[in-house]
Amino acid sequence: LVRLTMRPGTPLPARNAKLHVGAHGKRYLVARDSKARSYSVYELVRKGDKLAPHKIASFPNKVTAVTGDRDQIFVAMGRLVVRLKRDKSRIEGIYAHPVDDILQLAYTPEAGLFYATEDTVGFIGDTLRLELMTSPNARLRAKGKDLFVLLPKSWGVLRFKNLNRLKRLDKAAK
Repeated sequence: LVRLTMRPGTPLPARNAKLHVGAHGKRYLVARDSKARSYSVYELVRKGDKLAPHKIASFPNKVTAVTGDRDQIFVAMGRLVVRLKRDKSRIEGIYAHPVDDILQLAYTPEAGLFYATEDTVGFIGDTLRLELMTSPNARLRAKGKDLFVLLPKSWGVLRFKNLNRLKRLDKAAK
């Protein structure tokens, strides 16, 4: 018989913190601060053999999704997606969906930034915005040049390969 003891390895900034995934193993937490009436984004950073939350920014609006890498962080709030560049302290609005709230983000430097709303999955480039598919409640993961889309109703997974071509097309459109 094996006994396992569960101990929290990372102190959470709030009880209601939600975990979000970025590129290259980056992990983010979003927590609502009821006293300040804001939503805070934290990056989980390694300190010794543990992870600790490092506060990145606070927003007055509800944060629905976060992703990023070593250079930048993308945050969705309702229909809006903003970018925080690590070398600058400014927040830049990069996309506003015309109709729906953005519920999920996925990013890799190789392929770019992808989003999911309640009914669609799309790509957000610097100049190119493209709706890739319609599907209710799709879940996203990006890795390298590929995007994986989980279709919860059928439990199917779609793999979009070589999406770095979208990024190249986006650069050509500038």
